[in-house]
Amino acid sequence: MKNLLWVAVCLFFAPPCVRGGIGTIRGSEWELWTKDRYCVIVCTVEGIVDQPRGDPGPTHQLNVVPMATLAGQFDPTETRAMSFFLYAGVEGTSIRTVPPVGATIMAVVCPGILVGENEVPSNWVVSDICRFMPQGSAICVVKDLNDPQILRTIERIREARANPDPDPYRTAASRPTTAPARKP
Repeated sequence: MKNLLWVAVCLFFAPPCVRGGIGTIRGSEWELWTKDRYCVIVCTVEGIVDQPRGDPGPTHQLNVVPMATLAGQFDPTETRAMSFFLYAGVEGTSIRTVPPVGATIMAVVCPGILVGENEVPSNWVVSDICRFMPQGSAICVVKDLNDPQILRTIERIREARANPDPDPYRTAASRPTTAPARKP
């Protein structure tokens, strides 16, 4: 019972990208690109490590070389290579297949987050359906940085961010009134 309570607490405080189950993100959610640390990056897949089956953890680990950030706060120049965990080809994820080694991909990721009992931050490809991405998948294979899918994704994100969801933390005093001002 104690372990079940610990798992529930960890999942409650975990970022949405690792809570399990499939959600849908539109790109307009409050704090998606800042506090929740979602990023859209372009990178090259250097290696794939299958994770042990039967373990409730991720199905794969992608070793990638980051090339560019399209949205969010991620600096691809901080490191030459990095790893991302992901769920692919299983229920509860938008990712149907793992991209092949050598592929250039566009991915929606959450870098440097704490998950469960881990004391070391880890990097994750989100499992959510991403409405701004091609076919709604969090990973899309592209030809190169000039691929038209990249420009379409940037336009969808711009459109979503131009019409953000309301700030749920805004105080009543800062909200505009609903009635127009009357002239004396």
